[in-house]
Amino acid sequence: MQWQTNQGEIQTTIVYGWGQPMTGQNNGMYFYGQQGTLSVDRMFCGQGISFQPAGGEQIEVLPLPLRLKDQVPAVGDFIPNRWCALARDFVADIQEKASSNYLTFRDGWRYQVAIEAIRQSPGWTELPL
Repeated sequence: MQWQTNQGEIQTTIVYGWGQPMTGQNNGMYFYGQQGTLSVDRMFCGQGISFQPAGGEQIEVLPLPLRLKDQVPAVGDFIPNRWCALARDFVADIQEKASSNYLTFRDGWRYQVAIEAIRQSPGWTELPL
């Protein structure tokens, strides 16, 4: 898989299942690259982002970007805050208000149309806008 940014290509491997374990690996997402492993640990009970250089044992804990923290309501601890953010974005979608960080029902419909077209068509298919 390749991810591209406006500054060039980034070689990326995404492993589902078994991969090169990181020291102290927990439940989370792990991105393995030439320079090392970037991990997002404890996805469902509080997040920790860390980096371990390739071939190294030392893990560098990275701070969660403040811009991400600022987008989440502070009504309690980690889990209630995320549920409140989800509810806020869900209601905004129903009221047809723009939200930059939440996919809409229309997005879901468009994805499903594309998935069904891929399943049913052996070649190119025109999709509705």
